[in-house]
Amino acid sequence: MTMQSPFWWIPSTLFLLASPLAAQSLDCTTLEPDPFEDNDSCANAVAVPSGAYLGDLTVTRSDRDFYRFTVPGGGQLFVNTYFDSETAWIDLHLRAATDPACGMGPIGSTLAPTFTTPNGRQVLWNNVDSLPWEVILEVRIGDGDMTKNCQRYDMVPLVIDPTGPLQVTAYCGPAEPNSAGMSTQLTGRATSAPGAGLHLDAWDGPIGEFGYFLVGTHPDDPGVLVGDGRLCLDTTTNARILRYNLSGGAHNSLGQFGFGGFYNWSGTSTTAFGFDVPGTLPDEALTPIVAGQTLYFQLWHRDRTPGGSNFSNAVAVEFF
Repeated sequence: MTMQSPFWWIPSTLFLLASPLAAQSLDCTTLEPDPFEDNDSCANAVAVPSGAYLGDLTVTRSDRDFYRFTVPGGGQLFVNTYFDSETAWIDLHLRAATDPACGMGPIGSTLAPTFTTPNGRQVLWNNVDSLPWEVILEVRIGDGDMTKNCQRYDMVPLVIDPTGPLQVTAYCGPAEPNSAGMSTQLTGRATSAPGAGLHLDAWDGPIGEFGYFLVGTHPDDPGVLVGDGRLCLDTTTNARILRYNLSGGAHNSLGQFGFGGFYNWSGTSTTAFGFDVPGTLPDEALTPIVAGQTLYFQLWHRDRTPGGSNFSNAVAVEFF
């Protein structure tokens, strides 16, 4: 989905190479409420689509933020938040919308643990039920330092829907660690964007490094070592590997890792992240992708490691 006003995209490389929110000294008494207010309780939680919400989000100790997501059966919710930890820490609490403990912060159990990243906090939850769940994410100021009472933050939520005109299965993971100390992650999901109906996203790559997506006709698991990673697309005689790096059209997936994930440089993503896979392969014949076909995708990217490059995990996609 495209970004909705009043938020804005920052696709420039200057943003990608800098901190998402520069160190700042906030005056909590003059901090303006963000455009999602009044989402200050579970009852008032605001529904937000997958995308990037950059630059305007604020939270205070006395005015928490609540966001509602619908996660389909078998689907996944992944939320990254980014902030300046010197200003204040943010805590995330994910609960079912029907949970009586919703809005009570750390009291009781939550659906998924929160992880600390070098630039903020993230939460990942898999809906193992066959039915959709309504879940609510609470964003609040952490209790570690009670002298810090407000914060600005960015948020990048992603809801992955396994249903639709395709089936996505991850394999060949986790990827070999990159120079950021993490494994680059790749996911795929159905999209209504023009093309094959598939959107690819990647995150946890080294900030500032560029890359592009690959497609193959056959898988290789656990893959073969190339650079500092593993190529998980078959390289035998009867298999094909193609690169989405053709300039000037829909077959160009070139992008760069930033704090919000893998930013698309080529205008080939309706979310400004990842890649909307076109309806034809990036070969000379522009071979159509057809129902009943299974293709295999992976991200290659540069890296600050001895081998100079790395890969994500891979996904197998069956088109219906």
